[in-house]
Amino acid sequence: MRILAIRGENLASLYGKFELRLDRAPIAGAGIFSIAGPTGSGKSTLLDALCLALYGKTPRLRDRAAGKRVMVGWSEEGETLDMNDVRALVSRGTAGATAEVEYQGMDGRRYLARWRVRRARDRVEGAFQAQAMTVEDLDTGEVLAEKVTQAVAFNERAIGFTFDELKRAVVLPQFEFTNFLRADADVRAAILERVTGTAVYGRLSQAAHQRLGRELEVRERLEGELGGVKVLDAEARAALQARQAELARALEEAKAAARAAEAEVRWHQRDAELRDGLERSEAELARAARAVEEGAALRAELAEVEAAEPHRAALAEAVRAEQARTGVEARAAEAQVALGRAEVGAAAAARGEADARAALEAADAAEARARPELAEARRRDESLAAARRAEADAGAALATARAEQAQAAAEADAAARAREAAATARDAAEAWLAAHAAEAPLAAEWNRWAARLAEHAAECAGAAQAEAGLRAAREADAEAARALAAEARGAEAAARRLEAARAALADAARTAAGADAAALTTEVARLGDLRALLGEAWKAAQAAAVATARREQARTEAAAGGAEQVATQRTHAAAEAAVRAAEAGAAQARAALRRVELTLGLADRRADLVDGEPCPLCGAAEHPYAHGAPLPALLEAQRAAAAEAEEAVRGATREREAVAARASELAARVEAARRAEAQAEVDRAHHAAEYDALRARLAAPAAGGVELPGRAEEAAAAVEARGRDAKAALEAAKAALEAARGAAEAERAARAEVDAAREAHEAARARQRALEKARDDAAAAVTAHEAAAARHAAALGRIEAELAPALGFLPDWPEAARRGPEAFRAGCAARAEAHAAQVRARDAAAADVAARAAGAEKAAALAGERGARAARAEETAAEARAARERAEAERRAVLAGKPADEVEGALREALERARAAHERARASRADADRAHAAAAEAARAGATARDAADADAARAGATLAAALTALGVDRPALEVRLARGHAWAAQARADLEACAGAAQAAAAVRDERRRQVEAHGGSRPGCDAAGARARHAGAEREATRLGEEHSQVTLDLRRDEDARARHEEVSGALEAARAATDRWERLAKVIGSADGSRFRRYAQGLALDGLLAAANVHLRDLARRYELMRVPGADLEIQVVDHDLGDEVRTVNGLSGGELFLVSLALALALGLASLSTRAAHARTLFIDEGFGTLDRDTLEHAMAALEGLRQTGRTVGVISHVPELHERIGVQVTVERVSAGRSRLVVPEG
Repeated sequence: MRILAIRGENLASLYGKFELRLDRAPIAGAGIFSIAGPTGSGKSTLLDALCLALYGKTPRLRDRAAGKRVMVGWSEEGETLDMNDVRALVSRGTAGATAEVEYQGMDGRRYLARWRVRRARDRVEGAFQAQAMTVEDLDTGEVLAEKVTQAVAFNERAIGFTFDELKRAVVLPQFEFTNFLRADADVRAAILERVTGTAVYGRLSQAAHQRLGRELEVRERLEGELGGVKVLDAEARAALQARQAELARALEEAKAAARAAEAEVRWHQRDAELRDGLERSEAELARAARAVEEGAALRAELAEVEAAEPHRAALAEAVRAEQARTGVEARAAEAQVALGRAEVGAAAAARGEADARAALEAADAAEARARPELAEARRRDESLAAARRAEADAGAALATARAEQAQAAAEADAAARAREAAATARDAAEAWLAAHAAEAPLAAEWNRWAARLAEHAAECAGAAQAEAGLRAAREADAEAARALAAEARGAEAAARRLEAARAALADAARTAAGADAAALTTEVARLGDLRALLGEAWKAAQAAAVATARREQARTEAAAGGAEQVATQRTHAAAEAAVRAAEAGAAQARAALRRVELTLGLADRRADLVDGEPCPLCGAAEHPYAHGAPLPALLEAQRAAAAEAEEAVRGATREREAVAARASELAARVEAARRAEAQAEVDRAHHAAEYDALRARLAAPAAGGVELPGRAEEAAAAVEARGRDAKAALEAAKAALEAARGAAEAERAARAEVDAAREAHEAARARQRALEKARDDAAAAVTAHEAAAARHAAALGRIEAELAPALGFLPDWPEAARRGPEAFRAGCAARAEAHAAQVRARDAAAADVAARAAGAEKAAALAGERGARAARAEETAAEARAARERAEAERRAVLAGKPADEVEGALREALERARAAHERARASRADADRAHAAAAEAARAGATARDAADADAARAGATLAAALTALGVDRPALEVRLARGHAWAAQARADLEACAGAAQAAAAVRDERRRQVEAHGGSRPGCDAAGARARHAGAEREATRLGEEHSQVTLDLRRDEDARARHEEVSGALEAARAATDRWERLAKVIGSADGSRFRRYAQGLALDGLLAAANVHLRDLARRYELMRVPGADLEIQVVDHDLGDEVRTVNGLSGGELFLVSLALALALGLASLSTRAAHARTLFIDEGFGTLDRDTLEHAMAALEGLRQTGRTVGVISHVPELHERIGVQVTVERVSAGRSRLVVPEG
């Protein structure tokens, strides 16, 4: 795994975007680089960005107050965060922050991990939102994870490290090992467990102890369960098997007798069904005979209709000829009226054409007169446009000159103000330095004093931790004593509860043994099935009765509808004849009215009539109205007659439609009744068959031998009574079953109480043993913490003596440093940084004063030059404005100022309208002439068609008269008969044939059923129906009794088989449980303990040996003088061997600050690179944070040699420190510069 780049935005003091590329020059080529910057500038924020992008958390937040939730923030701002919340790293006053890491995973692929936090609506005042994380493939751009948990899991797989492993192998935790070296045994064990991952051995020790407890509980439970399994002896089981065989033979004989009796019952039931069918077929035959007799009237009417059918064509031809003649006469009169109208239209069109020609000539003359004035207007428009362009150019030049003048004046003022501001800043910096001269020594050697303050803070933390540990140890000792006494009382109560639970279990077992839940369950199931069958049989019987009633009702409705249908058909034929007669009378009345109206409408043509010559319109030789129109009364009378005839047609039509609708309704009703009758019969047969099948199932011995009536239509009440009896028996069986189950449940509850009491007793005993051990540990911890507190007090006195020369200007500084070490150190760093910042500010301000004085003089000269240029531009603009006004006045004198194109367009539009109007007038005249010619031709054709229609109507009338004479009826009678139509005749024939066929089918059915009754009577049994039912009931009862006894014996044998199988199963499980208990007892003796200390201490000792061996390898390069080793006879105590003093053994607390750092660095390198970190070989990028300020030059050289060794292994090493000598020895330096208070920026050297 290799880190390729770290990026971020708005993290802590690093405002804005920053990027650190490790895969490009110069860092990629050097292999080792340093990260420098003042204290608090944000150097460690780069490591925060690395951890946030990969895991969504950072070491410095995660390691504080673990498990304790403390809210921090300004309450008046309405927002607080947990002190370990990573969102607290977002730069103050920003709307969000991001962190990104590009890395190469263990699979060789490149990935981009991104972490982001934003405020609501991306506004600074918005509330913090949840953090978001994603992972992308850099080569393909594919998003591989979009949720926080998914992204963390993916990064762990791709990198090969968890978060804790990354801190050990990539960000080396040397400060952990500083605390590790100085801590007591318990604290050292906790640190060793955290950095080496040996916590699993403690969990293994506890797991072994807990597993043994569970195995013991399983063994005890199986032993108790084996004692509760009861089996029959061999003699009792053999007797049950013999009784089972005897009952099986008797049961088979009883079932055979029941089957024979059931066959006799079924014979009597079938005999009743056949006789009932015979009665129904005889009734059906009688109904069919009556229907044949009622069809005689319909046959007579059908013969009359068939005789009239050959004359249908003659009647239709006569009606057609009469209607055609009436239409021809009306069209001829209309043609004469159209001719008169065409003559008037032709004269009007000629006058319109003359008027349009005159208007066209006037428009052409107006357009010719306006041409010279239009040309003059266009010339003056061009002059005006040029003047306007010149004015616009002059105005733009004036605006530019004025803007340049204002800009130059503003620049001159700004230069003067900047010069004054620079002088003010210089004076302020000099005044501040004079006021804080006492802080100069602290700022001059800040790196030295910062290292001492760090040691002081560490000792303060150690002292506070020792005091807190001492108080906690004393409290734990007292609490352990109290808890031990209470736990002893709890163990006694648990023992009493266990004995009571065992007694209750024995009582519950005796109660449950007296109830047979399995037999009751079988009985409940049998009664439930019986009740369900009875319910289905009742539904089938009820449905059969309903279907029978529906069939009889449908049969009655079909007979009544058929009779009414015949009467309605006769009424419809009469109504059809009445409609035809009314239509003929209405046609004649309309033709007479049309002739009268035409006569009154041609008054202007009567003067052209000549006696003895035919009329030019109608061709008549006589002219009764040549000298005057008929009386208006005649016209009114004719209109009234026509209206009366139309009303008669409508009335006859309504009557015919009403009769037709009634006929259709009756036909549909009869058909529906017949279908309903057939469907009802089908339903009855279906439900009767369903009832018979259910009755047979209920009569069988398996169902209890329930006897039901034979006819389904009459059985509903009897079946319902049997259902009530079955329901009562089922409820009684369910009550008995619930009682048996309650007893079994009570036994299970008692057994569960025994198990719970046993677990509680064992747990109480385990807690008592653990409390005894805890009290011993608490007493030892009190002694260890007292010694640690004394060591830390001595170290603090030594460090404060070294710091006194630099911090003497601060009153009571030792007390302040001990109260808040981190705050005091940050305050000192702020003073040193502030002093250095004021020195830089003073020097920069002095240089700025000189530079800005020259800039102010140059800006003033430029402002005067641009003012003169603006005055000249203003004069040019005034001249252009006057020229534009003169051009506008000249243009208004031509065409009254109107645009030339607008005037010319209006003239052309008027000319085009005149031309279009002339063309339309010419076309209208031509259309009128053609219409006049067409009207004259139509009038001549109408007269010819009228003569032909008269002749055709006369021929058709003669043919119809001959047909009526031959038939011997008048025309209305013929129309009534022909109104029936072919469909009516076909339906009538089909109805008559259906009646005859139904009578024949009914006779055949009657004969067949009579034959079946006679054939069935040949096999009559020797007893009547009542005797057969009695024999069948007795046989069923005997079979039921034997079956129940056989089932009980079989159930007893099955229970014994189940008990034998359970006894064998529990015996096998108990043997396996005893073997497992023996195995876990041996393992628990070796590694098991309730608190996990036995195996954990052993594993931590081995881990410490390996860690010290690897650290000594690095110490030979860093400080050959020293070697680490364990204290003989102590678990986790460490001592130092000084080879320069004859292998003298020293305590680690006697090492100086530099020596302690080298030893800590050796331990950190050992953990990061040795076998203790199983994935360390995969980490190709390492970061080391702080700690080098305590080294002298020679020791620093050794440390640099160790870092160079890391680089030669192919790793990229980043060192975070504020020690100048370290940065001088590293070729590539990344700097975190402070921009202002609380703001920094990252500066990366160019490649």
